[in-house]
This record gives sequence, C-alpha cells and structure tokens, in this order.
Amino acid sequence: MVSARWSFAAKPARVIALRFVVFSLILLVGWACARQTAPARELVSYTVVMPAGWLSNLVGDRPTLTTGDSLSTSRGAILVRPGCEGIELMLLVCAAVLAWPGSVRRRLIGIVAAVILLTTANDLRLAVLLKAIEVDRAAFEWLHSVGGPLLLVAIAAGFLMFWTRPICPETP
Repeated sequence: MVSARWSFAAKPARVIALRFVVFSLILLVGWACARQTAPARELVSYTVVMPAGWLSNLVGDRPTLTTGDSLSTSRGAILVRPGCEGIELMLLVCAAVLAWPGSVRRRLIGIVAAVILLTTANDLRLAVLLKAIEVDRAAFEWLHSVGGPLLLVAIAAGFLMFWTRPICPETP
C-alpha cells in the first residue's frame, strides 16, 4: 500500500492542476523575458548547439562547424532559432514535476533527470536534422515540423508517466 504522503489522492487533482498552471506561467514568462539576453544565448549555444555539433561529428562523414546558434557542414546548415532549442518543453515538464506531490529532494531529482533527458534528446534531434538537410530536403521538412517535435513530446510524456508512477496508488 502507498502511504498518504505519496498518494495521488493526498492532493486533489485541481490543486495539482493549479500548481502546474502557476509554475508553467512563472517559468515560461521568465524564459520569454530572458531568452534574448546574452547569457540565455550563450546557454543555448553551450547546451544545445555545441553538443548537437559534437554528436553530428560522431556519426557524420563531414565535419560540423558550430558558431553561436548555427550548425553547418559543407552540404548544409541549420539555424537554432528561439523555440527550436526545446527549452519551452523542458520548462513545462519541470512545472509538472514541481506541481506533483513529493519531497523537495524527489522534485529536484525529477527536474535534473528531465533536463538531462530532454536536452540529450533535443541535441540528437538537431544532429539528425543536420544530416537530413544534407541528404533529403523533404525528409528534413518532415523531421523538423512533425517527427522531431512529436518525438520530443512523446519522450517528455513518457518521462512524466515514469516519474509519477511510484506516487500513484497501486491497483489490485
């Protein structure tokens, strides 16, 4: 049996939903205000663009050059624009982790795990997009507009399902 401290029933769904909305607004408005600052651009460059270039170099036959917010090879380039870096999805997952009942330690572990997982998945997505633009423009368009974002959302949903599972009461 799950203790009341960890039980979903210990917090009504409306309280969790309200906390999610509040945390989402705080995190997303904060990021919207900070996204065009030099530190935010550097954060994107160091945590998104450079690792994606490194991953692209691992699997590609052409060297990948990273400069600021762009990845380029001799056969194509992509520009990581605001919204393409995956930070908004990461902030929504962090808001869900913060809203869910649990200890501060458990929430911090959830946030760190979510950030690592989603950053890695997004870096892989960008490396795949760079290779796709070299090979097939139509594949790039589909991966950029449908496949990649859908996969990131599925990974985020899977993470949240896994992360909240121990808290939910067991069914007979």
